[in-house]
Order: sequence, then C-alpha cells, then structure tokens
Amino acid sequence: MNRYTITINCELLNETGILVARTLKTIVNALPRVTDKYMFIASQHFKPIVVQLKKVIDLDTGMPVFICSAEEVDDTEGIKEVIDHAAFAMD
Repeated sequence: MNRYTITINCELLNETGILVARTLKTIVNALPRVTDKYMFIASQHFKPIVVQLKKVIDLDTGMPVFICSAEEVDDTEGIKEVIDHAAFAMD
C-alpha cells in the first residue's frame, strides 16, 4: 500500500466565526486528487474539520509528497479518509 505525505493550506472557521489560515500535514493511503475530502478529528479545534481539495501540486522530487490547497466544507458525504488527532499536525 502506498503512503503519501500531504500538506494542506486552508482557511478554517474558528469558534467565533472568524476565518483563520491553517496548515494541516498528514500521511494518507491514496493518491490525493482535486475534490477529495478529508476529515480531521482535532483535539484543539471545537469540531471535526472537513476539507475538500481544490488544488494538488506534485513536488516532483521522486518522493510521494504533495502540497494542496483546500477549503473547509460542511458536507461530510464522500469523505476519502478520517484522520485522528494523533496522525496530523496543524499550524
């Protein structure tokens, strides 16, 4: 099974309704594609984070590393992977 490191740049709605720029970094089991959705179960965030990829850039380093941009969505249908709080980093 392949594993891919993805770094996702996105804006998330915080508890007070303000958009905050965040970076999520994790390892996924399937090649990331535009429109893929991921759910992040974050202990430091007030609700699960669901993002949909809008852009995927292959760094072409010969390694399975991708930089992505995404937007937070409310729709939880068709989530590709659910990532537990211990399996990702958020800046």
